[in-house]
Amino acid sequence: MCPVLINKSVLAIRIASLVLILSFVVAGQSSQQADSVLLKDFLVEGKRPNLIEGNVEHLRGSYKAALTLNHTFENGDMIQAGDSGRAEILLVPGCYLRLDRNTRIGLLDLSPDNLKLKLWSGSAILEVAIIDMLPGNEWEEPRRQLSYEPVSLLTPTTQYLVAGGGSYRLNVDGKGNSELSLLKGIAFANGSRIDSGMTASEAGGKVILTSGLKAPDDFDSWSRQRGQALIKANHALKKSDWHKKVRSNKAYLLITDPEDPSRARERLTVSAETGVVDLVEDALVSGVETPAWRRLETSERLTNGDRVRTAVESRAEIHVYPTCLLFLEGDTEIVYREVEREVAVEIIKGSAIAILWPDTGAAEPVVLTLVADKSEYRISERGNYRIDIKTGAKPELMIYAGPTRVANSELKSKKTQPETMLKKISGDSFDVWAYRRSRRRELRGFRRYFGPLGGMWCQVESTREYTFVPAAVEYRSPYGGAYSTTYAEPGSFKRRSLDPLDDPSPPRPMRP
Repeated sequence: MCPVLINKSVLAIRIASLVLILSFVVAGQSSQQADSVLLKDFLVEGKRPNLIEGNVEHLRGSYKAALTLNHTFENGDMIQAGDSGRAEILLVPGCYLRLDRNTRIGLLDLSPDNLKLKLWSGSAILEVAIIDMLPGNEWEEPRRQLSYEPVSLLTPTTQYLVAGGGSYRLNVDGKGNSELSLLKGIAFANGSRIDSGMTASEAGGKVILTSGLKAPDDFDSWSRQRGQALIKANHALKKSDWHKKVRSNKAYLLITDPEDPSRARERLTVSAETGVVDLVEDALVSGVETPAWRRLETSERLTNGDRVRTAVESRAEIHVYPTCLLFLEGDTEIVYREVEREVAVEIIKGSAIAILWPDTGAAEPVVLTLVADKSEYRISERGNYRIDIKTGAKPELMIYAGPTRVANSELKSKKTQPETMLKKISGDSFDVWAYRRSRRRELRGFRRYFGPLGGMWCQVESTREYTFVPAAVEYRSPYGGAYSTTYAEPGSFKRRSLDPLDDPSPPRPMRP
């Protein structure tokens, strides 16, 4: 059990996926002797409906039933709203999914750090609460912008990536053509960046950007009403007994995590081994000694001669070295080779991105060799390197940030530095997804307070609906109004080392 205490002077939040038990402890008593009252109606993950109107169905394999509020979702589930149906789904705290009538959507991955949804038909709106704070230091703003975990929105013909707080409407017509409109927010698709007040229309694999939004329809109005109702519900929590005592410093919240800390450490600690699979959605592997194809699993270690194939619309992250990540796009095939701990990866087809940040204190730099169509690229300097192999075309190596001199005439350089602010980043959804994944450990401490895990869901007694409750910093709704009821004092930015991944030390100011 890993306890996390929240009071006026201490704030520490595990970044691991948590199942929380909240206890109410009266001030003036020690944590061992205090009377505790179990606080119900709090959630740290969603994966469930928050509101259902009309006929909405829940599909899981051959299972099919009318959706009810007591359903919980799993990866791969489908939701189908009928002629009279609408629904609001809780994803991660602060992130709502709303479905219009005659809409069909697949919940491909509900992991907090890899949300992926596929809209087959109809209309859906994703509302993501916006961090309501002004940066106090120059390093805070780019980290604040990057603190949101990206959300992948797929359609039958393209992929969009949502990269910040805001309101995003996605429509898919009967031919599979799609349209993404941003009331507020940041998104990416097919090499194009989409900002607030813009619409991206996709047909035939081409994305066209236009300024301005269509006039709001009934679904937009319904979503706005829902957003405003949830802000009102958050404000109503100020009258709750637990909030009054927390704000008056007569109580604090004791949050315990039933997950074994050793497993949490293992999952979030970068392995010193080579070829470790850190994330895989759907992929197969074939080895030299076991040539039959089998499913590749997370935490496996690739060995010399392994062949990996990712499924269409599936991605993978491999820790080639502790300081080098390899990302694979869907429908990509590679051969992994390793001799005396020097790794070479041959890309047979598809797209791969390697991101390096060498250890300056290492006696010898690590070297990753990327092989494509008999061309070899030996890379050892800090950078973001991408190789694309398309049918009928020569392999293409692009460097987003890396050495200025490369001994290959086919090099195409994109001068985007890793520290560049989010508003200046461009690229397709795979580029941005890989970049954001590579920054996860650097931003882990920052996300404790300002990212999507900086809050919980809380059920309001009068409506029995869940609203977002931030930890200590207010968030705004893209429809106006602030989630101003928090469960910790806003000034409590000192922490004690209760995270099993932290080094023991006395209370200290928060650092990124």
